[in-house]
Amino acid sequence: LTGASASVLRSAVMFSFVAVGRHFGKSASIFNSLAVSAFVLLCYNPFYLWDVGFQLSYLAVLGIVIFQRPIYNLILAKNKWVDKLWQLAAVSLAAQLLTFPVCIFYFHQFPNLFLPVNMVVVPLSGLILYAEIALVCFSWIPVLGPLLGKLVGLLVGAMNFFIGKMNSMPGAVWDNIPATLFSTILLYAVVIFFASWLLTTNKRWLFTALGSTLAFLALHCFLELDTNRQERLIVYNVPRHRAIDIVRGTHYQFMGDSALQTDALLRNFHLKPARIFMRLDKEPALLLAKDPDEHFFQFGKKRVAVIGPDQLPGEGSKPVTVDIIILTGNPKISISELQQVFSCRQYVFDAANSLWKIAKWKSECETLHLRCHSVPEEGAFILDL
Repeated sequence: LTGASASVLRSAVMFSFVAVGRHFGKSASIFNSLAVSAFVLLCYNPFYLWDVGFQLSYLAVLGIVIFQRPIYNLILAKNKWVDKLWQLAAVSLAAQLLTFPVCIFYFHQFPNLFLPVNMVVVPLSGLILYAEIALVCFSWIPVLGPLLGKLVGLLVGAMNFFIGKMNSMPGAVWDNIPATLFSTILLYAVVIFFASWLLTTNKRWLFTALGSTLAFLALHCFLELDTNRQERLIVYNVPRHRAIDIVRGTHYQFMGDSALQTDALLRNFHLKPARIFMRLDKEPALLLAKDPDEHFFQFGKKRVAVIGPDQLPGEGSKPVTVDIIILTGNPKISISELQQVFSCRQYVFDAANSLWKIAKWKSECETLHLRCHSVPEEGAFILDL
């Protein structure tokens, strides 16, 4: 019904093994069913291991299997409908326990309103699924088919409207959360050890959990101190665009195309992850003094020249000494011509240049024994000062 996408295959295979095991009345643990389904999928495609959907689906099910019953037993609801709502809430909380560190690591955000949203969206999505199956089965009936189509459209529209309204509420999402692989591992240690203590009441797990929490906080403090000392120049790999960040501490100054400043999708995809990783402020700061010559900027002890199609340098009486030259936007100039104007040993070709032109410049740099970096081919250029 859904086209057998990778995420659906993961879910179908995983729950098929669970269902087959239960159907035959086998006493094997559900963890074995989950493990064998993961093994089969990884034999089919080992790269699923690094797929975010694969990781989240198995972590969510593990969370539900391990934590749903203990969470549900915390509250005894006598009313039948209140009990059903609490069952749904317990499932959502259990799934979130093992998935939120991965979500923070990959997406750097946490949905603060996940519980009330799930209380509406989960049953509504189930209703939509049944309505869509009915639509597929009875769409050929002249009157019933269009009615079912309108019903599915109304239900999907209502769900999207509700999600959009909840997402627009103040504080709906805790955004820009920095995370590293090591901090994610420590966060999992905190969650697992605290959960083990609550489930077993063994004090050893409590002390281990407190130790993991202390290590997590110490790592956070170290990263904060390291962030305040950072100074770097970054030329991002944004196809057909110039994107340069000058970073000092938690502040940055952006030098790039106006399209990147107005296009939120481009910024979020290409620039936002790096800025979150470096713990930079949302609003850029003016870090560079204005140079009377628009070609140059001074940052720390480094003098950098940016050469674009509208910024071709004029010849001077003697070469101007610079540390780095950044070529952007396919300027009609050769490296040998630049060497007559500048005294420079390092060239950077950003992603706003054509690959054929970069290949030509690289060949010239090899002939002249100059260092060069092609951003489209080698990734972002990062210079730590």
